[in-house]
Amino acid sequence: MLENVDTLACVHPPPNFDPDNLVLSETHTKKWRMCSLALDVSGECNLRCSYCAEAATMPRRKPMSARLLSRALRFLFMNLPRNATPSLRFGSGEPLLAAPLLEQSAIESRRLSDEFHLAPPQFFLTTNGTLLDRKMLRLFTSPEWHVKISLDGPPHLHNAHRKYADGRETSREAIDAVRKLYDAIGDRLSITAVLSPGADPAEVFEFCESLKVAQIELLPVAESAASSSFTSDDLRKYKTFIAGYARDLARGRRRSVLSRFSNMIPRAMGFGLQRYRCGAGRSLYAAGPDGSLYPCFRMVGVRDFRVGSVSSKIDENALSRFRNTTGRSFLKRAACKACWARALCNGPCFAVTGLMQLQPGNDSIQCAYTRIDATEAIHLVSILQKSSPRRLLNYLPVDLSSAL
Repeated sequence: MLENVDTLACVHPPPNFDPDNLVLSETHTKKWRMCSLALDVSGECNLRCSYCAEAATMPRRKPMSARLLSRALRFLFMNLPRNATPSLRFGSGEPLLAAPLLEQSAIESRRLSDEFHLAPPQFFLTTNGTLLDRKMLRLFTSPEWHVKISLDGPPHLHNAHRKYADGRETSREAIDAVRKLYDAIGDRLSITAVLSPGADPAEVFEFCESLKVAQIELLPVAESAASSSFTSDDLRKYKTFIAGYARDLARGRRRSVLSRFSNMIPRAMGFGLQRYRCGAGRSLYAAGPDGSLYPCFRMVGVRDFRVGSVSSKIDENALSRFRNTTGRSFLKRAACKACWARALCNGPCFAVTGLMQLQPGNDSIQCAYTRIDATEAIHLVSILQKSSPRRLLNYLPVDLSSAL
């Protein structure tokens, strides 16, 4: 007999856990400075994934011009704080459709880093892998590049939702790209897999892990509870998988890093507690192909979220409006304030709440999966505190091993 849905969704905290004991950092008082810029260089994608949020909310755009790219790069470097490491992110569409602009970004960013006396730039790229060729593979071998492949697990799961525009399947190309990239760049490669209703997370993770990738992210497809096709069986499978993964870590078994869960572990110990899920509209901005600025790459092309232009400056009024509405802290969201896992979660994705109107709460699928992660992270910390406290140091954002 299945557990009831409330238990599966972990709407109640683990025993002896008090979220009020966790102290948030005072990030709300500091003056935010731009550290990273996401660039939509292609303006479109060559796939038609069934769950693509961008396809539903954004119009098709033209590719970014080489001239505008140069302007966007200089805009970033002129706004970076002193001693920052420049960070560029490529996604929002399929960036390999604009391969020459990726090469241009690498060349010009390195030159700008020298000009502004900054550390070498870091590049983070998300791709579906279908357009990877030898030239791009050579580019990514440079140590500044970090590549994430979208792969939803074994072929029968991946092909169910991720197809070309003409309906052809894409798993063969995506898996081939993972293998080639792993051979070329090793642990600078990661995978993001979207969990659709009915998918077994253990099957998805173990398939991705079999490809030797060191870091894997599992994300439930964004759906509201009212229209969701997720079931209690999906929650049970996810809870069973996360509990098993946590047991493996407790026993010292070496596994690929499950990023969402692993990020919860230091927070369960009181480290890295923030008021925001990410730096969107604070330390991170996104530039569309026309040079318009947005708080997040998923918001590119949506006029209501435009906050300026790389050709001029940030619109402080529009930015303030975003920060006080869609981009507000979870402490200003009633549903989050009532949730026991609020500090471990850091609040909802701004794109999910702002574009898809999927609000946090006990009836949110995204929140249910997050609370499962949080519950098992707390359990793992409790176990390791008793059995192997030294191993907890591996999960901290700083290296304290030399102090022991």
